[in-house]
Amino acid sequence: MLDSATPETAAWLKKVVSDAFNDIMKINVSNGSLGPSRNAGIRAARGEFILTADGDDLISYNTISAFVALARNTKEKALLFPQFYIGFGDNDHIYKMFGTDILSSLAFIEYHPFVSRIFCRTDDLLSLPYSDARLSSGVAFEDWHHNMEAVARDFQLIVAKDIIVYYRGRPKSLLRNALAVSACVTAATDLFKPEVYLSKCARDYENYCLRLPSFPNAASIRKEFMDNAVCREVTLVASRIDPGISLATASVSHAFSSMEGDLRPGLCYYRMCQAVGQSQFDDILLVPGPVQSYNLQILSALKALDPQRRLLVIAGQSGGCAPSADQLPPNAVFIDLFAEGHDLSERQRQILTLRLIQSVAPSAVVHILNCPFANNFIMRFADLLSGTTLVYYRTGDAHYQLEEGWFVQGDAANFLSEIGWRLDMIVCDNSKVARSDIFIFDTLGSKYKTLSPMVTGSVDAAPCDRPLKHQLLWASSLEPQKRPELLTLIARLLAEQMPNLRINLYGSSPDGEFDPNKFADLSNLHYFGAFDGFDSLPYAENDAFLYTSAYDGIPSIILEAMRAGLTAFAPDVGGLSEIISPNSGYIIPNNCDNLLLAQAYVDAIKEFYGNKTDRIALRREAKRLVEHRNGAEAFQNGVARLFGLNAGFSAIQQ
Repeated sequence: MLDSATPETAAWLKKVVSDAFNDIMKINVSNGSLGPSRNAGIRAARGEFILTADGDDLISYNTISAFVALARNTKEKALLFPQFYIGFGDNDHIYKMFGTDILSSLAFIEYHPFVSRIFCRTDDLLSLPYSDARLSSGVAFEDWHHNMEAVARDFQLIVAKDIIVYYRGRPKSLLRNALAVSACVTAATDLFKPEVYLSKCARDYENYCLRLPSFPNAASIRKEFMDNAVCREVTLVASRIDPGISLATASVSHAFSSMEGDLRPGLCYYRMCQAVGQSQFDDILLVPGPVQSYNLQILSALKALDPQRRLLVIAGQSGGCAPSADQLPPNAVFIDLFAEGHDLSERQRQILTLRLIQSVAPSAVVHILNCPFANNFIMRFADLLSGTTLVYYRTGDAHYQLEEGWFVQGDAANFLSEIGWRLDMIVCDNSKVARSDIFIFDTLGSKYKTLSPMVTGSVDAAPCDRPLKHQLLWASSLEPQKRPELLTLIARLLAEQMPNLRINLYGSSPDGEFDPNKFADLSNLHYFGAFDGFDSLPYAENDAFLYTSAYDGIPSIILEAMRAGLTAFAPDVGGLSEIISPNSGYIIPNNCDNLLLAQAYVDAIKEFYGNKTDRIALRREAKRLVEHRNGAEAFQNGVARLFGLNAGFSAIQQ
């Protein structure tokens, strides 16, 4: 097979005449890819058996006779492989192969334990074509893919004793190019479909769980090779053809076997397959750990709009506790891949995620949250997810604090600059973040869609005309983003300027960084510890809700407070100014000077309690706005528009 051969190669081959073969065919193709060219050669072959070959390999002289003898004694469908590969040139080594009677099928997901040179019945090989793994496709290793497809289709992979291939390594070989250019994975294969994988790997999984597999060490492989009279003889003959082949070099070279690969990814994937069973999924959610309420709202709405939809949630990095069953839509499957594969690298977890999506959700909507695992996964494998719809969620940026103020972390910007063109939709919970992004990435403007969060919970709103209690509610986590230190400043100023006012504070420090004892000397601030959702708070005993976050999107607790009849005081960060208007609450200009910012809060609170403010009108408008814009019906209609679904299904369960 001459695939786009150079004139020099074609001219050389034209001169080649050998009486070692009964017939020679020279076929010219222009595939630019090994797989299609091999398929063309297989279709043209007229013999009982086929032996694949690369033009620059040398084989031991016993290869054909030994392969034919073994093939005729093998009744089942089989691919036959040489026992040894001897590498020379820029990479001296001895590689020993084992057949699938010994080798674990769990190995295939992590590495290729076999090689491209095979011997097979022609009829069997015609039923097992090679894939097109040209480098421009992003995939590689058509031989690895071919051998996995063989396992999936019940072929036996058998090693023929004493057959050797001598492989000269070259710095600019096709293999080196594949490693440099591709994503270093094969195309999707039937082997990784859960029902197939569970069937083919059941024995190997059970054996691994019973005891760790053993494999020969380098010294024993070298000794086996050097003590084998047949291997010595055929290698000496080969060295007369290419002096680069040397028994002396082989006796001290690196030696390894197909048994040495890492089986842990295969074990983890087996458990993932057990979790999903034979289900196919319409939605995949990639998350860092805990699932954000905004994304759960969207996925619940999708389920309500289309009850047949199935959701698979994959958490690929450390990030806290998993979502409980009642947080996810009905029949959703959650895989904590970081916990299942805690001993795997991020690259290995990414590959397992790719294989599962290819197998159980090839045309799904992939929902991507901004986290290292999801971002890195999409940047690496977006080209291999061509059948899916990629939806990225932008709910605001994390910030870091310096003496000069708070500054945006650039994770999302880096991601969008690299892979934004490949995304199908970018969903924001507020238009401010969308406008900011589009200013930087103007070519992505058409991909941006805005959907305000849905207000959740089941609170009964306090009467809008209730008398003042002279109490303010603050409820959030005691972490730097929520600025509890700003709250202490506000409390001190209020103690001086409004001594009859009390702040009721609820929250806990998730990482223990903030010590609540810092509130102890504030007589007007009462700390009650952690709380379990807004519904658990005594909101009716308070007049208003204080919020002091340094950065945000649209926090759900603000929506819940407004619907409960509390007037919100919040900084002008993220999308807060889009849900709090002058007629429904107070937006505080975000001053970098903490003391000035705290005084601005106090001034707004004074206005609220003063005669100029119509508190009843503020409460009514806040409640009306949230119910109209962030209620279940409005949210479901918004999700239906985003994803092109019929909004006539049952309402979202709150």
